[in-house]
Amino acid sequence: MKRLLLKYVNIWLPIISILLCIGLAEGLARISSVDKNFESEFKFFVRSIDSDVYLPYMVEDPLLMWSPKPGYNDGQIRINSSGYRDLEYNIEKGKRTFR
Repeated sequence: MKRLLLKYVNIWLPIISILLCIGLAEGLARISSVDKNFESEFKFFVRSIDSDVYLPYMVEDPLLMWSPKPGYNDGQIRINSSGYRDLEYNIEKGKRTFR
């Protein structure tokens, strides 16, 4: 039995080492609560990068980083109430409308 284990040490030792390192990293991440402050740090990072650019028709978005400001209109750029650069459309379907 001992010879059999020593024979395959080249296979199972690296696998166990990798799994042990991954488990240790996961445990340290859970103990230190890495994910709790992620969103606030991300917003700070975005502000520090884009502080020299001012676009009045954009607002901060936690998922997309920046998104169009709904209802913005300055004559050149028009953003509808849904947040798209398009005309305002009626959401409700009329009787003669096919969708």
